[in-house]
Amino acid sequence: MTYTIDKNTFENYFITNESFKHNSGNYFKLFPYVTSPNVDFSKLESVLGQVLCKIQKIEPEIKAEEDIINDIVSETDVELGLEEEFREVIKQLFFESSGKLRPLNLMMIEQNECHESSEKRLAEYLGDVLGDAEVLQASIESAKSSLQSASNVLESLLYSKLTTRTANVASRNNYFRVVDGLHKKFEDDFSYILSSDARTRENLLKLFEFYYFSYTAQTFLQLNRMFDGERERNVPLYFSLEWEATKIHGKYITEGWNILQETIQDAYSHAVVLEMLNVNNNDSQMDYIAIRKYLEEHPDENTALKSRIDELCKLYADHISDCPLLDSVIQEEVSEDTEDSINLLYRLVKTQFDNTSRGAASGRYSDKFEDYCMQFLKNRGRNGYVLNISEDTLIFLTKVSIKENEKMKLSDVFKEFESRGVFLEKEVKEQVADYYERLNLIEKKSDSGDAKYVKRIL
Repeated sequence: MTYTIDKNTFENYFITNESFKHNSGNYFKLFPYVTSPNVDFSKLESVLGQVLCKIQKIEPEIKAEEDIINDIVSETDVELGLEEEFREVIKQLFFESSGKLRPLNLMMIEQNECHESSEKRLAEYLGDVLGDAEVLQASIESAKSSLQSASNVLESLLYSKLTTRTANVASRNNYFRVVDGLHKKFEDDFSYILSSDARTRENLLKLFEFYYFSYTAQTFLQLNRMFDGERERNVPLYFSLEWEATKIHGKYITEGWNILQETIQDAYSHAVVLEMLNVNNNDSQMDYIAIRKYLEEHPDENTALKSRIDELCKLYADHISDCPLLDSVIQEEVSEDTEDSINLLYRLVKTQFDNTSRGAASGRYSDKFEDYCMQFLKNRGRNGYVLNISEDTLIFLTKVSIKENEKMKLSDVFKEFESRGVFLEKEVKEQVADYYERLNLIEKKSDSGDAKYVKRIL
């Protein structure tokens, strides 16, 4: 593979009427966000069916409530005079008051399509970055097979009316998975939750809500490290417990929401820079970590690539008319490394966003995720907002950590939390242990902390 940036394509794409246009999301798909105001990314209920269909490369053949009920009635031997009561039973069992199917299982969830372009982008993003499609599809197929074999006659009749077709999938760039430290865990948790209808109803939405937050947060944190990023490692991000008091020196104050919020605010700058770095004549997408690896493997290409990046820096500065500060930035001395030239390009973009009206668009882009984060935050007065684990989230994390095991070492449970992006300092871990004690979930082999086990939550 050769990594190049095509200058002519770059100019045609970014420069219009001698001014620079901040495009993103075409050559390099990082996040599903746009700079338009009033686009809601705070709820995932409406996109869940679309995600499942995207993974399977199918589309639901949507039928009206009345049509489905008519089809079921026509194939059922209903006692004379009881047809309307039978219709009402079907409606109450399988449909909401709005006429949509109840999200009781996979086959019913995937029939609830979304229509807004923002929802479709979010569904594509979740389907691309959280796990490998082949692995997720195998879990869905297994769950569907189990569902159908365990269904009663009426349920089976309903499922026979819920049809799908192969999606007409146009060629597109997938969203680029920046961090790999979470996707194996997501695949395992996805399979575990789908292996039970009850877990699917209770936890499938929560699974996507949690991993949407955790993956995106880890991506922001690694992007902020640029060429020092680590694809396989979760950056420690500390949480407090919702029902416990916080202390001003806790890690959830110093290494929690405050550092994540700073990186969120720079999201659009990274999106634009990575779009610039991927205007090339190759099909592959390259983030900072991939470029670092490429340069390590092809050191002889450093000089030529650095020269091209320097040209892009000058093109950018020459076509920005509303930010005099760029004149001093472009004159900063950089080393002979391509990475330093890319850092300069990033500083140029960020300087313009931080000091001009363009910053409003940048803010609208990052606000999409910041608004979503509110469900994982709690206002702690003078300590401000702190990343927060509710009782419901703690139970969820404990379930997916232990899964079908009868018990797990308490220390290993906390390691499982960290593998999903949730870090707790010592004092908070002790509070979690106390909570488990109150629920009678702790089994002690001795008084040693290492000998404490957490029992499976049914």
